[in-house]
Amino acid sequence: MRPSKLRCISCHKEFSSGETCPDCNQPLARICAFCGFANSPAKHYCDMCGETLALKPEEAAPAKAASETSQVQPAAAPPAGNGFRFWYGFAAVAAFGALAAFGYTLLAPNLPKYALVRTAKRYLGEFSSGNYDKVYNMLSRLSQDSCSREEFVRLSSNPKPWQFRNVEVFFMDKDAAMVKYQLKEGTNSWTNDYVSFIKENGRWARPYTWNMYAKIDSALESGDKAQALFLAQRMFLTDPLDPRSHGYLCATEYGMGLYQEAIASCSKAIKSGGMYPVGYSIDALAGFRFQLADSYRSSGQLGEALNEFAEILALSGIKDDMRCAVYATRSHAHVEAKNYESALADVLSAQNFCKEPDTRREADGYLKILTGEAKDSAIELAKNYKASPGDEPFSAVWRVQKEEMSARLRLRQPPEDSWTALHVAGPVYRVVLRMEKAVDRTGRRLAPKEAFSFTVDVWNNTAEPEERGTAK
Repeated sequence: MRPSKLRCISCHKEFSSGETCPDCNQPLARICAFCGFANSPAKHYCDMCGETLALKPEEAAPAKAASETSQVQPAAAPPAGNGFRFWYGFAAVAAFGALAAFGYTLLAPNLPKYALVRTAKRYLGEFSSGNYDKVYNMLSRLSQDSCSREEFVRLSSNPKPWQFRNVEVFFMDKDAAMVKYQLKEGTNSWTNDYVSFIKENGRWARPYTWNMYAKIDSALESGDKAQALFLAQRMFLTDPLDPRSHGYLCATEYGMGLYQEAIASCSKAIKSGGMYPVGYSIDALAGFRFQLADSYRSSGQLGEALNEFAEILALSGIKDDMRCAVYATRSHAHVEAKNYESALADVLSAQNFCKEPDTRREADGYLKILTGEAKDSAIELAKNYKASPGDEPFSAVWRVQKEEMSARLRLRQPPEDSWTALHVAGPVYRVVLRMEKAVDRTGRRLAPKEAFSFTVDVWNNTAEPEERGTAK
């Protein structure tokens, strides 16, 4: 490590400690050995380049204490006629000090940017040269905790040479920043690329999350949603600026049914994706918007859901399977809002885009429900109605009630059940149970009689009796 120097800004004498030159009473500055910038004596890192500022006491004379300077013999009075030159020299020194202070005032707002760019150039330079051990040392603490040196080297090794140029600050706030640069891999053309940094202990460090992508994807594919959420949260803590961190939180929270949390994460993923132009394909952006829209729908915010679904359909280049999912899922929002005509229009549109057997079968089922062709399903829902979760289904309860009624009335022939269903609107059906062909003890056939009726929502698989009790 090259040592910095503690130097007077006026007479340029060097010292090992102190803040003021004991000879000319001007401020001392800590001069960076890497970039030559003059920092305040208390600084430990250069404001210009971010390098560590260190002194080697044996290479610089210590500043004289006040008690020592008081014992030094006063200098001889200047010769007669030299007063003007003395005062002219003093004025020049003062002017230089004022100019230096003014220059620092102008540069100060840009110093963090210079430090960031220098760190980024160093990071990219070591990376492109294959010095992965040095690159690993520039990673943030959380990155190193999540990824061993061996794993990082294995994931980073790239036999294809690449170059970089035109490094500049793309975005920067107090604790996080993004750097833009141009990348050239092999013989390919130059393209824009981006790399993020976070502030850690006063210095810029690189958050590394590449090792987490495959782990989260694997957890999602295996159905381990809790592990996927844990990894996504850790990824966000490691690199909060990368929109993919919000994206994974969006996907995992949505998958676990944490819809309010998913709304926040998906919204941030979409917003940050607009600022971060690398890493988001149109499919990924549509996916985040879909999860946001369906989270709104699942939490009862139907207006927001319909707006988000419309935003997805307005995107150019989205695939048919996404259009299929949007139309099919938006039809649910319309049904919940009792906009049955809009729901039917979406189902018909879904049929045009749902090509996979499962999704096409689902769309066909929705169409059947909304057009009144799901009467059999409505009747089955009524038969399986339960007053409480632990009760027997209605069909079993009715069978017992009918036997008791026949015994009490001493019917020669018990009644037969006749189930009918009428389509009311959208997914709503009215299911009626009638008793027919009953013969009393005298041999007279009894007139058909309505025993029970139900309002059934085939879309949501619910049934509610309109009339309760035992038929008489």
